[in-house]
Amino acid sequence: MCCCLPSAQKVKKNCKALAVHRLSSHNTNLSILTLLSIKGDWRDAVSLCLRVGWVEGEACAQ
Repeated sequence: MCCCLPSAQKVKKNCKALAVHRLSSHNTNLSILTLLSIKGDWRDAVSLCLRVGWVEGEACAQ
């Protein structure tokens, strides 16, 4: 699971933070991920998180 956290709320929060952190340097689907996270659809956010290549360790290091 994205950000390797069991709580849906924490996953949503961390994915959103990662998306905001990376928007300036990566031109991918992160804007979509940010919108999904803000809307609270954390399951889609997790799927996108995995799709754009965020590995567990990298997400946890943030």
